[in-house]
Amino acid sequence: MTKQHIHHKEKTKALAIMENFESKNKKVVILEKPILRGETEIKEVELLEPTVRAMKGLRVLDLLQMDVESYGTLLPRITNPSLTLAELNELSSADFIALCTECVTFFTKEKMVMEA
Repeated sequence: MTKQHIHHKEKTKALAIMENFESKNKKVVILEKPILRGETEIKEVELLEPTVRAMKGLRVLDLLQMDVESYGTLLPRITNPSLTLAELNELSSADFIALCTECVTFFTKEKMVMEA
């Protein structure tokens, strides 16, 4: 095996680890009813894993119980594109619950999910 081959193999492994890390810290929700922002149609929303700072002023229990007002505060902080409260208020209930459900999965450790 040449040095170049080994370097390529290490680089590939590092990229795979990085992609796995990114996929654990981001989730994509495809909306059943896209959001119309001006002339742009938002068909999918990326959720970023909430940090403690993003959850500031919120009660974790409220988030776990999918409290609408709590998610109205949290989702604009962790969505890409960043959704406004007005846009969230116009979402279908199915799309809103899909966003909340995916968000809740960030609050469990992978080990706990695998054991369940």
